[in-house]
Amino acid sequence: MRRIWRYAQNMRTPADDPRPPYLQAADDLEAKILSGDLKAGDQLPSGTQLQQEYGISNGTVQSALKRLKDKGFVYSVQGRGNFVRDRAAEAADDEARSASQPSSPEFAAIMRQLESLGDGMQALADRVTQLESQAGQGQQAG
Repeated sequence: MRRIWRYAQNMRTPADDPRPPYLQAADDLEAKILSGDLKAGDQLPSGTQLQQEYGISNGTVQSALKRLKDKGFVYSVQGRGNFVRDRAAEAADDEARSASQPSSPEFAAIMRQLESLGDGMQALADRVTQLESQAGQGQQAG
């Protein structure tokens, strides 16, 4: 039986952290998975709950979840939610795949560059969203 994980504390992304909010949320959830607070098969809170817990927008939540999916920590089930992936089973599958696929230093360097570019693009998108929100609040006040 799967359990739905609930937050024990109200965590917001700290304003003095230089990382984009989606990275802060993704890193926090990843740490909870690695520490065992979230176990294989556990359901993550809904997008709305994650928005409230981290004080971030829906788009930022989706970016955090995408990062966790890309790193192999979670998977989605349409209409049901996001769940923690069984990393032990994944590791065995990855090992079998990597044995059959050659890897090169050039490929690894390109992948690191692509990941860096993706992070930079997401940071820019988050900043635009933040500025648009601030501009909207300024217009409401005026």
